[in-house]
Amino acid sequence: LEAFKKQVINLDLSGAVQAIEDAEATAETDPASLFKMVFNLNDKLVELKTEGLSSELKTATETFQELLGEMSNHLKEIPIPMEVLSKGESGIEAWSGEQMAADPSFLEGFNEEMEAWEKKLETFEVTLESKEDEIKTIYRKYKIPVEFPEDNDGEKPLR
Repeated sequence: LEAFKKQVINLDLSGAVQAIEDAEATAETDPASLFKMVFNLNDKLVELKTEGLSSELKTATETFQELLGEMSNHLKEIPIPMEVLSKGESGIEAWSGEQMAADPSFLEGFNEEMEAWEKKLETFEVTLESKEDEIKTIYRKYKIPVEFPEDNDGEKPLR
């Protein structure tokens, strides 16, 4: 358990969780930053070793790893190139305009693709939210040093 806690601290999981929360505030205008923060947290979670943990802590961690991994993979499948996303709303509009100029039927297929992608993303979000409280409860029970944003009442975590 102590080795696991040390991993969590060394990987700065609290910082990665907080970075997602911070990026959510600007996700409408800068979705690429949010995606990058999700990818960053996923990369850190992948490194966590669960051998020797209690079954409930191991299951909670593996569930967290699996759900975030699936969401991360899905984000990478967005029908807009990541380099376009990183340019924000104006970049997406310019890219869409170029695509429509090259193929007038682009928008119809693209809208269908985006709707399907968003619907699948919502499914991931609902699943993650349904498991989130369970994961947090188990992490708190074992005093795993991950500070979730609501733990801080709007204040930055102390490190």
